[in-house]
Amino acid sequence: MTASQRIILNAAATYTRSLVGMVIGLFSIRWVLAALGQSDYGLYCVVGALIPFITFFNSILGVSVARYYAYSIGQAEKNGATGVNDDLKRWFNTALSIHLVVPLALILIGAPLGEYAIRHWINIPPDRIAACAWVFRIALVTTFLNMASVPFTAMYTAKQYIAVLAGFGILASVLNFCFAAMLFHVTGDKLIVYAIFMLIVNAGIPFCQIFFAVVNFPECRMKITYWRDRKRLSSVMSFAGWTLFGGGGGLLATQGNVFVTNHFFGPVLNTSYGIAGQLVAQTGTLANALMGALSPAVTTREGRGDRSGTIRMASSTGKMGALLILVFAIPLVLELPTVLNLWLKEVPPYVVPICVLVLLTNLLEKVTLGQQMAIAAAGRIACWQMTGGSFLMASVPATIVLVTCGVGPVSAAIAFLAATFGCFSSNIYFARRLLGMPILPWLRTVFVPLCVAVGLTFVVGMFPRLVLPASFLRICVTTCCTLLAFMPLAWFVVLSAVERQNILDNIIAIKRRFNPARRTS
Repeated sequence: MTASQRIILNAAATYTRSLVGMVIGLFSIRWVLAALGQSDYGLYCVVGALIPFITFFNSILGVSVARYYAYSIGQAEKNGATGVNDDLKRWFNTALSIHLVVPLALILIGAPLGEYAIRHWINIPPDRIAACAWVFRIALVTTFLNMASVPFTAMYTAKQYIAVLAGFGILASVLNFCFAAMLFHVTGDKLIVYAIFMLIVNAGIPFCQIFFAVVNFPECRMKITYWRDRKRLSSVMSFAGWTLFGGGGGLLATQGNVFVTNHFFGPVLNTSYGIAGQLVAQTGTLANALMGALSPAVTTREGRGDRSGTIRMASSTGKMGALLILVFAIPLVLELPTVLNLWLKEVPPYVVPICVLVLLTNLLEKVTLGQQMAIAAAGRIACWQMTGGSFLMASVPATIVLVTCGVGPVSAAIAFLAATFGCFSSNIYFARRLLGMPILPWLRTVFVPLCVAVGLTFVVGMFPRLVLPASFLRICVTTCCTLLAFMPLAWFVVLSAVERQNILDNIIAIKRRFNPARRTS
C-alpha cells in the first residue's frame, strides 16, 4: 500500500468513525441535556473544564512524543533500516517514563486546587456542591488512566494505524449512546451516575488500546535502562516546554473563558457554550479525521528530509480541512435556529450567535492547520508558540473588557475569534519564515478560492428561505442546494489540477485493489 493510499484508508476509517460519532452524538447530547437539565449540564461543563487545567502539560507532552515517534520513523525510512526500530523503542520508553510520573504529580497538585475551586470560587448552587465534587474526583481517575496511555496511543498515530483507533472511537461512541439512553431510567443523582458512565467508557477504551499496542507493536516494550536517557528526556521536555506556551494560551482561552462566563452569567450560559461547542465539533469531525490521518505523514516526510513534500502536503491539508468543515457548516449556519429547535426540547439562550462565532473560529483555525503541522514537524517552534500563545492568552482579559463594556454573553466567543485570527496570521508568517512557504501564492490558491466558494454557496442556500417556511423539509432542501453548489465550486475553483488528478488516481488505485479481475488484467 502506497503512502497516499494509506492516508486515504486512514481518512476513510476515521470518517466512518466521525459519521457514527456525529449521528450518535447529536442524540446523546440531546438525551443527556434532557435527563440532567440545563443547570446540571452546565455544571458538568464547568467541572469538566477543571480537568484540562490538570492535564494540559501531559497533553503537550503527548504531542511532543507523537512528533518524535513520526520523525524517528521517517529517519529509519531515509536510512533504509528494517526490523524493530530501536530508536523508536527508546523514544517509547522515554515517553512512558514521563507519562507515568507527570500525571501522578499533576493530579496530586491539581486535586486539592480543583476541590477548592468547586467549593469556593465557581458559581455552583450550594445543594449541588457535593455532587460536583464527586464528579471531579471521578473525572480525575479517568484522567490519570488516559494520560498514562498516551505513549501507546501515540504509536498508533506515528505508525499510521489510525483505522484501528477509529474502531476504538466507534466503540466509545456506541457506549456513550447507550449510557445516554440509560440516564432516563436510573435513580439517584443523575449527574454522578453520568460521570460514572463516562469513567467506564474513558477508562475501558484505553486499556484495550494499550493491550493491542503491546501485542502488535514490538517497540511498545518496557525497558527500564532506556528510561535514563537524559538526552531524549531533555529533547522531549524542551519541545514540550515551548509547546506548553502555545497550548497553555489555548487552554486559558477556552477553559478560562468558561469560568469568566460562569462568574458573570451563571451555569445556564455555560450550557449554551457547551451546546455550541458540541454542535460545532460535529461539523468538524471529518476535517479532524483528515488531520489525524495527515499529521504523522507530514512529520515523517520532514524526517526523511523531504521539505518540498512537507510544504505541498501542508498546503493541501488546510484546504481540504476547510472544505470538509464547510460542507456541513454552510447549511448549518443558514438553518441554525430551525436545527436547534428540532434538536433540543428547550434551546438555551444566546446559543445561535455563539454557535456562529465558534464555527467561524473553528474554520479559521483549520485553514492554517497545515502550516501548524509543518512548523511542528520541523521542530523550530519557540517564536511561533510564544506569538500564538500570547494572542490566545489575551482573549480572557479581552472577554472581561467586553463584558464590562456591555457586549454581553457573546463576549467570550468574540474574544476567542479575534485571538484565533491573530494565530491565523502568525501561522502564515512563521510558515514563510521557518519553512519557506510563500504567503501570496497561498492566499491566491487557498484562501481566496475558499472565500469565493463560500460566498457563492451562501447565495444559493438563501433561496429556499425565500419560498419555504422553517421546517425539516426546508433544512433538507437547503442542504441539497448548498451541496449542489458547493461541490462543483470546491472541485473546480478550490482544488488545483494536480490535487484533482491525485484524488482521481487514488480512487482508481483503491478500486483496482478491491477488484482482482481489473488488477490482473
